[in-house]
Amino acid sequence: MSDDLVTWLRAQLDEDERWAKLAAHQAGSAAWEPEEGAGTTVISRVRIGPGRFFESLGEEGFASEHIARHDPARVLAEVAAKRAIIAEAFRHAAKIDSEWGDCHDADQIAAGLCPETAVDKIPILRILALPNADRPGYREEWKP
Repeated sequence: MSDDLVTWLRAQLDEDERWAKLAAHQAGSAAWEPEEGAGTTVISRVRIGPGRFFESLGEEGFASEHIARHDPARVLAEVAAKRAIIAEAFRHAAKIDSEWGDCHDADQIAAGLCPETAVDKIPILRILALPNADRPGYREEWKP
């Protein structure tokens, strides 16, 4: 089905939104686990999911800086921006489609109902999916 890419991409955004909202809710109980290593090296370890950690070596606090730059509010803003880009991609595709005389609207194109515009071939959607290529369900044929 030609709308698989957008269905998958929207699911990734939903998941990012869910995790950001959970993180915002639990911000007061962040799981920061400093550990002492050999000599003066410190390993900063931040839990980012069940059995998953982000680690930083050294005393500079790179892990905390990275996490601060990707706080839940920023992630939620990025999710909203990406959803707006998806909607704009379909509005643009509908404009082009109407110029050809087929007159499918953005919702019809998004649903895969326009045979002339395959959703999984829209370049901006492929580009938006690329940062999530390591997640389950991503298809190699979606690479730009």
